[in-house]
Amino acid sequence: MKTILSYLFSCLLTAGMMVACTDDVTPSVEQPAAYLAIEAKVEEGGVNRAAIDSTGFQEGDRIGIFVRDAEGNPYLSDQNCSNLLATFDGNQWVMDTRIALQADKKAMVYAYAPYDEQVMTNGDSIAIDLSRQLDILHGNAGDVTPEHPTANIGFRHALARISVSVIRDAEDVGEGRLTRVRVQNGGESDCVSMAGKMSLVNGGIEKEAGDKACVVAEMDSLLSVEATVIDLLVLPTDNGMEEESSSADILLTIDGKDYVKTVSRPVWQGGRQYIYPIKLRRTPAEPANPEEE
Repeated sequence: MKTILSYLFSCLLTAGMMVACTDDVTPSVEQPAAYLAIEAKVEEGGVNRAAIDSTGFQEGDRIGIFVRDAEGNPYLSDQNCSNLLATFDGNQWVMDTRIALQADKKAMVYAYAPYDEQVMTNGDSIAIDLSRQLDILHGNAGDVTPEHPTANIGFRHALARISVSVIRDAEDVGEGRLTRVRVQNGGESDCVSMAGKMSLVNGGIEKEAGDKACVVAEMDSLLSVEATVIDLLVLPTDNGMEEESSSADILLTIDGKDYVKTVSRPVWQGGRQYIYPIKLRRTPAEPANPEEE
């Protein structure tokens, strides 16, 4: 009898141990944090050529990133989420600041290029200064979550490009040396501006009014029967339809004299190129203004 009881006790003890092991709670595994990632491309300009021909980024290019929640507030309260630097290493975008995505809220990402460390970080707009003649890109991406951590940003060109194409007639007199091209307001017009603020949310530009605004390109080029093309970046016009008298003057300084071509009610849209062909033909008796071909 003692042997039987001992055997039963051993069996019960083993069964108890098996039940105890079965009731053990498996410790939860902490999920790794998901961080914001960036993918970016430059969208095509459409029917017309874009302000800048390149549609991609090169190694070393830098962009500025703003991360916001659905209400437009900084995404994280304890970390800077404005004007963050991201650099393209040739394969991917590397952010100087890592943004951990939260499971309970979506992130909106606004971006611009090229990066400027002087951009104000207490708002969602950046200043544009045309004296620098830098192409400005802007783009955004929404609904970024830990499950979908990559912001796919399609950049668009904010500025318009004016291309003045000058051909010198074979009978033109003079040396034909072009030293400066300017774009300025004609008469009382204010369609040309040198500066403004661009919203990162929608890309809208608020221009600084100034009837003395003048976009300038300096050069020293000898004109010929082959086209000489000069590019200038300008702020978009508001469809050029506000005033019937709205106009812009394109001035070419040739052999020390200014020649003027007037563009009435210009319609310049961001990301578009506008070509103005000009033919130079001056006579000994009466030098004339260049004319559109």
